[in-house]
Amino acid sequence: MIEKELCSLIMEKYYPDVYRFCLSVLKDENAAHDCTQETFLVFFRKRHKLDVTDKMLGWLFNTAGNVIKDYRKRNSVNYIPLDAIADIIPDKAVHTEDPMEIIRRCLDSEDAELFIEYLDCTGTDDKKALAQKYGVSVGYLYTKISRLKAEIVRYINSEI
Repeated sequence: MIEKELCSLIMEKYYPDVYRFCLSVLKDENAAHDCTQETFLVFFRKRHKLDVTDKMLGWLFNTAGNVIKDYRKRNSVNYIPLDAIADIIPDKAVHTEDPMEIIRRCLDSEDAELFIEYLDCTGTDDKKALAQKYGVSVGYLYTKISRLKAEIVRYINSEI
């Protein structure tokens, strides 16, 4: 566990390094500041699980990488939260129809079923079970769902 006082020292010591890392990836000063601050918020929230080690900067860089990835998703022009896909389909589709039918039409049958099953997942355990059912890792499942979501968004945008 890292005490609050030590957190301040760690933040002072590593903030410039994490900021430079974020800036080198994002090429945007404001975004780099936002991601650096978010990285240290994650650090502060998890301080009770962490120990001070020589690998602290590596942990911060890894966390910053994850924060940057989330930042890019949130700020992407095509970003639509997964749970909002079903809500946007009727609004943007030329014909008002069942969102699940649109999903089935724009994806092949196996991908459509996977996507629909994923929408029904309520937690991490459900997602792990779904990944196991399809014989893939959870990480691959997330990647596949992200690609399918992008395909659905492209389809919807082409129908406008």
